[in-house]
Amino acid sequence: RDSIYSTVYKIIPTTADAAIESLYNDVKDFEDSLQIVAAEEAMCDVIITFNKRDFELSKVPVFTPEQMCEIWRRENR
Repeated sequence: RDSIYSTVYKIIPTTADAAIESLYNDVKDFEDSLQIVAAEEAMCDVIITFNKRDFELSKVPVFTPEQMCEIWRRENR
């Protein structure tokens, strides 16, 4: 059984294309936009954040840490 840390920890490199795309989408905050585009490029399963509102336009599902912990607990019983 994996720990939650080994399950969710991933470093995602960002490409120049992702940075450019982040400038021209509908997400107002550049850093949030960059995280969304990078997560999509890396085919991440989820984005975990304390502020889900900033990620409403994400195609990648977004969860709070509490929500993700609960999902992980249910799936690893």
